[in-house]
Amino acid sequence: MRTTTYSGNTAYKFNDNFSLPAINGYIHWQKKSAGSFIPSLDYNYISAELKHTDEISEIESKEVNITLKPSYLYTFVYQNNWFLSVEEAPGIGINFTKDTEINILDNTSGTSNSNELHYTYNATLILGYNSNSLYGGARYNVKNLSNFDKSEENSLQTENFFEFLIGYRFDAPKFIKKPFDWIEKNTGL
Repeated sequence: MRTTTYSGNTAYKFNDNFSLPAINGYIHWQKKSAGSFIPSLDYNYISAELKHTDEISEIESKEVNITLKPSYLYTFVYQNNWFLSVEEAPGIGINFTKDTEINILDNTSGTSNSNELHYTYNATLILGYNSNSLYGGARYNVKNLSNFDKSEENSLQTENFFEFLIGYRFDAPKFIKKPFDWIEKNTGL
């Protein structure tokens, strides 16, 4: 079986005081509690080929998924260093699928198309710590995807994800830091 997937996400954050990089990449350090409504559009394209072991037939499947999610995220900050982030993200979307079954022996094929509505629910909980040199934390994420038509096989898919990390912030080398400090001093950027 061979699978190729391309996916993307486009979102807009309404509150400039809320830092997504602080919880998604630990690049920033959010020092005050804040939250934001963040609507997003998720999209992906999946292409799969399955060759049966009998080498008589193969199946090709192509699908496109588009999902609209009105998310809300909030980060509670405690004593400037500790934080707890919570995300709730329900969503609704549509799936377009085209399946082609090819019979290799008699060189025939059959195609079926389907369009299905689906709904999703994502929830994330992050507990973390930040300081000038150390950062770390634990993240738990659950994603549910379900078709509205409960008679379909695999109508509910659940994905659980847990991550634990710890990191150290290094100072930039002088040959990198010096030009950036000069730019910041002279331009105010």
